[in-house]
Amino acid sequence: MNSKIHTFTGGWFDPLNPDPRDVRLEDIAHALALTCRYNGHVRKFYSVAEHCVRATVGVHSSDKLWVLFHDAAEAYIADLVAPIKQYIEQYQAIEEGILEVVGEAFGLGPFPSAVVKLADLRMFATERRDFFSLLNEPWAEGIAPGEDKIIPWSWQKAEKRFLNTALNLFAERGEAKIIDVALNLFGEIKCKM
Repeated sequence: MNSKIHTFTGGWFDPLNPDPRDVRLEDIAHALALTCRYNGHVRKFYSVAEHCVRATVGVHSSDKLWVLFHDAAEAYIADLVAPIKQYIEQYQAIEEGILEVVGEAFGLGPFPSAVVKLADLRMFATERRDFFSLLNEPWAEGIAPGEDKIIPWSWQKAEKRFLNTALNLFAERGEAKIIDVALNLFGEIKCKM
């Protein structure tokens, strides 16, 4: 059975046999912008792309790209809610394999799991405050939420902000090749260079 999926940019990606040559920034940004956090159980659409962009705030510059891409596997295999994901080992292995390939494709180095976990927990606390204020249960106990209240962006804005954030971070590293590819597809994107 073929395990390849067709991507937004017209390519193919095989989640079971991922290849870094098949990873496209534009595919990740587009798919995550159209994917709603919390399996859609929010009052207003709130994309994974926006979550990832917001998670980079306050993170050391050397770790920002990994924080931005920490949910990139969801662009290719969707996501499972956290309480269920822990019981499905195959899913976790597939997700880790895709993240490893994403890191390889973008030259990100080792996955900084402690940094990503802290950034994710800070966003979790912020999202809980802003989207689930009726719940009294602590979700990220001991983690302070971000200062800014989240007012969700449209998926289009989330996609552009994800791309802009990635392109600016790649530009800081001097990686023009990735920037050129994205600008060819999304000419209106503006990078700080």
